[in-house]
Amino acid sequence: MSIARVMTPLLLAALAAPAVAGSLRYAEDSAPAIVNPLYSTTMAEARVNELLFGGLYADDRDLRATPLIAEGATLNAAADELRVTVRPGLTWHDGKPLTARDVAFTVETLQDPKTLSTEAGRVDWVQSVSVVNDREVVFKLKRPDPQAIEKLFFKILPAHAFASRPVTRADAFRTKPVGSGPYRLARFWRRQLDHLRRQPELPQGPGRERDRDAGGLRQVVSGEAPAVRELRGPGAGVAPRSRDLAEEPKG
Repeated sequence: MSIARVMTPLLLAALAAPAVAGSLRYAEDSAPAIVNPLYSTTMAEARVNELLFGGLYADDRDLRATPLIAEGATLNAAADELRVTVRPGLTWHDGKPLTARDVAFTVETLQDPKTLSTEAGRVDWVQSVSVVNDREVVFKLKRPDPQAIEKLFFKILPAHAFASRPVTRADAFRTKPVGSGPYRLARFWRRQLDHLRRQPELPQGPGRERDRDAGGLRQVVSGEAPAVRELRGPGAGVAPRSRDLAEEPKG
């Protein structure tokens, strides 16, 4: 089951509940050792990544693929070239602009064997990626794929946040991540996420991880619990539509 399919209703319910007053707490059975979507090895890490980072596309509430960081994507007639346009005006949590260069950096980093990413398979269908301009990037596919747009759910990373190449698991980013998702990490302390602060102006909702199980997510709680995550707002704005997460659940 998709993490986002489970987490989005929980986020909506918690954010709407008077008892938590803008904070969401949820219990994990273990704390994440690292916050970097290149190296997710536990469900706790995968769930945090859903909150801090965004993909080019994500599922909407009806599980339809919809643009998130991307404004849209076009597949050519031969289905072997995919042109993606990045939504204008996006910024990372540190205020730097999010551009097509970040998309290309992410793909190239995932594909670099020296990165040793656990998520490299998410882009194994890409032959090459090239930047057209700040908002456009072109994917050359290894083979024709009419469903290529359905593979644009991998998390995008900020090129400027990595001082050297190749990227490694030991990079400082692991405890000081810079994302573009609906929450930003305020502090990572002794493998505990002290605060995840709400980003009020982001594209709709967290993205999805189709092939992840959500079994480790226990419950939304208002008190203390082992490895409790607390999510607070408000934070600095990034892009439109994040208010969808704060809507009252229907029905």
